[in-house]
Amino acid sequence: MLCKKLMVILALVLLFACKTTQTDNNIDNNQLSYGGGSASLHWPVLFAEALRQAVEIEMGKKLEVITAQADSGLLWGEEVLGTPFLIAYIKDKSQAKNIFAIPILGWRDFIYSINPEMSLFPPDILTINAHVMVFSLEIIDPALINESYHLYRKEISHIVWKLLNVDNRKSIRDFLYTPMPAHLQVTSVTEYNYYVELNVAQPGSRIPENEILSSLAPGKMIVLTIITDWGPIHVRLIAPEKSSAEQDLDQKLYNLYKQTLEQAKSTIKNQVARRQLFFKAKDKLEQILKDSPLFADELYNSLQLELLSLLYLDEWVLREEETLEVFPDYEPKFSEDTVLDYRSALYSQIHELPEAVSQNLKALVNLLTEYKKRALNNPGRFEEGQVMLGADMNQYVPSDEECMESEIGDRIAAIAAEMSPQELRSLLKQQGIEISQMSYGKINYRHVDVMGSGRFFYADEPVEVYILK
Repeated sequence: MLCKKLMVILALVLLFACKTTQTDNNIDNNQLSYGGGSASLHWPVLFAEALRQAVEIEMGKKLEVITAQADSGLLWGEEVLGTPFLIAYIKDKSQAKNIFAIPILGWRDFIYSINPEMSLFPPDILTINAHVMVFSLEIIDPALINESYHLYRKEISHIVWKLLNVDNRKSIRDFLYTPMPAHLQVTSVTEYNYYVELNVAQPGSRIPENEILSSLAPGKMIVLTIITDWGPIHVRLIAPEKSSAEQDLDQKLYNLYKQTLEQAKSTIKNQVARRQLFFKAKDKLEQILKDSPLFADELYNSLQLELLSLLYLDEWVLREEETLEVFPDYEPKFSEDTVLDYRSALYSQIHELPEAVSQNLKALVNLLTEYKKRALNNPGRFEEGQVMLGADMNQYVPSDEECMESEIGDRIAAIAAEMSPQELRSLLKQQGIEISQMSYGKINYRHVDVMGSGRFFYADEPVEVYILK
């Protein structure tokens, strides 16, 4: 089964290599009308640029994003041949190979089939936000499946979810308030923020026209899956018709977001500058909405979060602004939260650790082995958290040993980030260490400023992170 899966993956790699074309330039001019929505690649290109910047922020020394335009027939079959979509490739710099690929399509009508007899299946929908449909597809070189794939899968998943705002994928309800059309045998309904998944049975069902189905959830995409007794499963993606006011707002948002991301290119590693850029764009966003007949507080709040996500910023940036308005003397902390912020009593032990340079690799690996054993014998604990002071309801309190393991692991990971897995293994071997895999329990720290009470630091439960696998 694994062999067959790898063959399928390899076939996809070859198909994409042969049929996609590089498209970083001039995509904005591509307008192809097709039913509801449009085949414009404006929004897919914009989100791919946001992804490129996010990967540069998190993984710039290891990975990069390149984009290519492909024909829909490549993934969804000949019945939708001719509809362009965008692929955002995640490329391993050290291997010079693409290890992940994410297809992105703008809102539009789209029909395809899934045949059980096919060896290659169309990708599933990862999520749909207010502008694009993002499909889940990993295209992996089998030669890298034990290296880059496993090393970066969690990080890439985290980046994509943060960028797209994971709340979009949380269902709102499993029913619709509007009555279903007669003779439509519905097996399940799930409603999300921007779309509805509607599964129906084909026998006995008379499938209504797209306009009737769109009226079930106004303003949202409909993902209609038609299940038959035998033969292919049919999928219809139905885009709602937008009013002139909605189209005007959509264009103004696109122009604002595009301009903001262009300016953000020069602030990749400067979080303070990106926050300042966000507030500047937020003022323009507020004015755009005030000039629109669609203005509503709920819409404004959702678009603020969308802008935050595109700039790869966290929601607390908005709360920080509110705090500054109430407490003008408040000085926010912009630096990264560290183990010494959380537990200053470890200062002497942390200070004595070898620096994160290649010549110290052996010493750090030996220390990691030692502290992993200590942490197993003295794990942390959960305790009731002071929620009013920003703690979790069940707040994790790591042991000193876990904090040290995490710090040592971070230093080794920093060394590993400068080289490929093969180069890391070679360096370890030169220093007399034969090792097949290496991981550590990573702890993330955070702070919460509670006006009138002070600044409080908290730690998350350790998460296993692989340096080698």
